[in-house]
Amino acid sequence: MKTVKSVYIYVSTSCLILVLFVACNTSNEPEDSKKQLIPLAKGNSWSYTQTSFDTTGKASSAVYHIDDKVDSDTIISNEKWYHSEGYPNNVWITNRSNGFWHFAKAGASPLIKSDTTMLVFGYPAKIGTKPGTYEVVSVDKEVTVQAGTFRCIHYVYKVANPTNYWFTGFEYFITPGLGIVKWQQVGKLSSGNNWVVYKSELTNYNVN
Repeated sequence: MKTVKSVYIYVSTSCLILVLFVACNTSNEPEDSKKQLIPLAKGNSWSYTQTSFDTTGKASSAVYHIDDKVDSDTIISNEKWYHSEGYPNNVWITNRSNGFWHFAKAGASPLIKSDTTMLVFGYPAKIGTKPGTYEVVSVDKEVTVQAGTFRCIHYVYKVANPTNYWFTGFEYFITPGLGIVKWQQVGKLSSGNNWVVYKSELTNYNVN
């Protein structure tokens, strides 16, 4: 099994879209707005397996193991931000009262010309709203992965004018207080049917 780090794709001059290639049993509580959407504390860690699929839906024989860990924090404009091993050195993350945010220093990507903050996942979440980059399509989606069965908020990002059939959007399944349980990249075939290009699923975690 191969091991890879997280990868992040910059989609526009003002927008940083998180694509984790890093990255609840059935008794888990539903969404709780008192919890951080993705719990950030130094030492918190998550492990995933990632599987890719061809256009017929057949899984690749190669399975990747992905690890992510919160490794440091800092103060930016009197606010605490955290860094995860999967992010570039000049990209930071935090939870605010309205959701999960990114901060990218100017030059983090050729497209990032100035210091940029962006709301990625709105939280607390309400179905049908898009307060951040991702739209909320469910707040109580049951997802089963190797780490267990979890009740998740389902977030969806759709590319406005896709130019590649293998990249039309992303989906994230997040359990507040635990973090990302599953995410997948979605494409669209010439038939018009959606196609899961790859999926990453939680295998174990350690959060405080």
